Amino acid sequence: MATRKKLLGRDEIKDRVEKAGQDMREKEDILDDDAADIETVRKTLEQLEGGTSEGFEKIEGAIEDAENVTTEAFEKEDTELEQIQNESQEFGNEVNESKETSESDLSKISDASAEFKTNNPDKEFLRAKEEAIRDIDLLKEQEERERHAREDSDTIQEQLRSRVHKNTGG
Repeated sequence: MATRKKLLGRDEIKDRVEKAGQDMREKEDILDDDAADIETVRKTLEQLEGGTSEGFEKIEGAIEDAENVTTEAFEKEDTELEQIQNESQEFGNEVNESKETSESDLSKISDASAEFKTNNPDKEFLRAKEEAIRDIDLLKEQEERERHAREDSDTIQEQLRSRVHKNTGG
């Protein structure tokens, strides 16, 4: 039997892809809430007229502090989302490598079955081919799901960054 790296199970691969997608969506929701809060803070600041110069300065300072705190929270969550996306992409690369390995295995199985002198191993080699094809199909599907979730997350992240950084030069 050939030595090989630790292989992940089909369910484990599905679960990890699903969890990464879920984690990205959760961070996106938090970022969306932060962006909405920042927009509300900015809108409020624009609408203020003030009663006294001292009072207005203190009110304005407090509201600007609220914007800064919320922007810092946004940046922290944004960094965490970036990390989740990077980890997801790394796992997507591993899934792709596993798919390529399965395709190579299928080719080796097919080549070997062409060399049989009798029909005795045919039934079991057919089953081996079916399992290799099943792996390839699953890995293709999971690779696509991971890529799609990550690309969607990247798009949403850029839109949220745009909302937060407009009119700030950031």
